[in-house]
Amino acid sequence: QGACGGNMACGGCHCILDPSVYTKPDEDENDTLQGNSQGVTPTSRLACNLTLSSKFDGTTIKMGPV
Repeated sequence: QGACGGNMACGGCHCILDPSVYTKPDEDENDTLQGNSQGVTPTSRLACNLTLSSKFDGTTIKMGPV
């Protein structure tokens, strides 16, 4: 969890996903990414909002700069 305790408020858990596992964030998450994270990419997400499953097996998740 990020500094905000997983409440999608800080952007500290900004990560960059492989396009094969990326799903579009909701509006609140996107606002947090845009307002609180640097280096946002087309496949950026907040890790506190991801539900990890077998679809992530073998993929790389990069932690982005905050």
